[in-house]
Amino acid sequence: DLASLIDPNNPIFNRICSDILPQADNADVHLKVQAVATRLLEKYESVGFNNDVRKLTVALSTNRLNSVEHALALIALLRKEKIPARLAVGFAYDRNASNPSMVFQAWVEYHHAGW
Repeated sequence: DLASLIDPNNPIFNRICSDILPQADNADVHLKVQAVATRLLEKYESVGFNNDVRKLTVALSTNRLNSVEHALALIALLRKEKIPARLAVGFAYDRNASNPSMVFQAWVEYHHAGW
Protein backbone atom coordinates (compact mmCIF):
# COMPACT_ATOMS: atom_id res chain seq x y z
CA ASP A 1 0.00 0.00 0.00
CA LEU A 2 2.95 2.36 0.51
CA ALA A 3 3.67 2.43 -3.22
CA SER A 4 0.11 3.56 -4.01
CA LEU A 5 0.36 6.23 -1.32
CA ILE A 6 3.51 7.65 -2.88
CA ASP A 7 1.77 7.97 -6.26
CA PRO A 8 1.82 11.73 -6.95
CA ASN A 9 -1.71 11.45 -8.41
CA ASN A 10 -3.16 10.04 -5.17
CA PRO A 11 -5.43 12.78 -3.76
CA ILE A 12 -5.04 11.63 -0.15
CA PHE A 13 -1.25 11.72 -0.44
CA ASN A 14 -1.36 15.15 -2.08
CA ARG A 15 -3.56 16.45 0.75
CA ILE A 16 -1.27 15.22 3.51
CA CYS A 17 1.76 16.55 1.65
CA SER A 18 0.28 20.04 1.47
CA ASP A 19 -0.81 19.86 5.13
CA ILE A 20 2.36 18.40 6.61
CA LEU A 21 5.46 18.95 4.49
CA PRO A 22 7.41 22.10 5.32
CA GLN A 23 6.97 24.90 2.82
CA ALA A 24 10.53 26.18 3.18
CA ASP A 25 13.50 24.09 2.18
CA ASN A 26 15.58 23.12 5.17
CA ALA A 27 19.05 21.85 4.34
CA ASP A 28 19.38 20.14 7.73
CA VAL A 29 17.89 16.67 7.26
CA HIS A 30 17.42 16.08 11.00
CA LEU A 31 15.40 19.29 11.38
CA LYS A 32 13.29 18.48 8.33
CA VAL A 33 12.54 14.96 9.62
CA GLN A 34 11.69 16.32 13.05
CA ALA A 35 9.34 18.96 11.58
CA VAL A 36 7.53 16.43 9.38
CA ALA A 37 7.21 13.88 12.22
CA THR A 38 5.90 16.54 14.62
CA ARG A 39 3.29 17.81 12.14
CA LEU A 40 2.15 14.25 11.44
CA LEU A 41 1.73 13.54 15.17
CA GLU A 42 -0.17 16.81 15.66
CA LYS A 43 -2.57 16.10 12.79
CA TYR A 44 -3.23 12.39 13.41
CA GLU A 45 -4.27 11.02 16.78
CA SER A 46 -2.21 8.06 17.99
CA VAL A 47 -4.19 4.94 18.79
CA GLY A 48 -3.07 1.60 20.14
CA PHE A 49 -2.04 -1.16 17.80
CA ASN A 50 -4.56 -3.89 17.10
CA ASN A 51 -4.71 -6.80 14.69
CA ASP A 52 -6.94 -5.01 12.18
CA VAL A 53 -5.10 -4.33 8.94
CA ARG A 54 -6.28 -1.22 7.13
CA LYS A 55 -5.12 0.28 3.90
CA LEU A 56 -3.06 3.34 4.72
CA THR A 57 -5.31 5.57 2.63
CA VAL A 58 -8.30 4.43 4.73
CA ALA A 59 -6.39 5.01 7.97
CA LEU A 60 -5.36 8.52 6.88
CA SER A 61 -8.97 9.45 6.20
CA THR A 62 -9.89 8.64 9.84
CA ASN A 63 -7.25 10.96 11.38
CA ARG A 64 -6.41 8.14 13.84
CA LEU A 65 -3.25 6.11 13.21
CA ASN A 66 -1.50 3.34 15.10
CA SER A 67 2.30 3.22 15.27
CA VAL A 68 2.63 1.21 12.04
CA GLU A 69 0.35 3.58 10.14
CA HIS A 70 2.16 6.64 11.55
CA ALA A 71 5.48 5.13 10.50
CA LEU A 72 4.28 4.25 6.99
CA ALA A 73 2.86 7.75 6.50
CA LEU A 74 6.11 9.32 7.71
CA ILE A 75 8.14 7.09 5.37
CA ALA A 76 6.01 8.16 2.41
CA LEU A 77 6.42 11.84 3.32
CA LEU A 78 10.18 11.55 3.82
CA ARG A 79 10.61 9.71 0.54
CA LYS A 80 8.61 12.48 -1.16
CA GLU A 81 11.27 14.84 0.23
CA LYS A 82 14.00 12.54 -1.21
CA ILE A 83 15.04 11.31 2.25
CA PRO A 84 15.56 7.52 2.24
CA ALA A 85 13.53 5.95 5.04
CA ARG A 86 12.56 2.47 6.18
CA LEU A 87 10.23 0.77 8.65
CA ALA A 88 11.53 -0.84 11.83
CA VAL A 89 9.39 -2.87 14.22
CA GLY A 90 9.88 -4.27 17.68
CA PHE A 91 8.55 -4.05 21.20
CA ALA A 92 8.41 -1.18 23.68
CA TYR A 93 7.83 -1.25 27.40
CA ASP A 94 4.43 0.22 28.29
CA ARG A 95 4.69 1.69 31.80
CA ASN A 96 1.32 3.38 31.57
CA ALA A 97 -0.69 0.18 31.37
CA SER A 98 -2.43 -1.02 34.53
CA ASN A 99 -0.21 -4.07 34.21
CA PRO A 100 3.08 -2.88 32.63
CA SER A 101 3.97 -4.98 29.62
CA MET A 102 5.75 -5.08 26.28
CA VAL A 103 3.72 -3.76 23.33
CA PHE A 104 4.24 -3.96 19.57
CA GLN A 105 5.76 -0.78 18.19
CA ALA A 106 6.90 0.55 14.81
CA TRP A 107 9.21 3.44 14.06
CA VAL A 108 11.05 5.04 11.16
CA GLU A 109 14.75 4.94 10.41
CA TYR A 110 16.02 7.45 7.88
CA HIS A 111 19.32 7.74 6.09
CA HIS A 112 21.54 10.66 6.87
CA ALA A 113 25.20 9.71 6.90
CA GLY A 114 24.15 6.22 8.06
CA TRP A 115 20.99 4.60 9.36
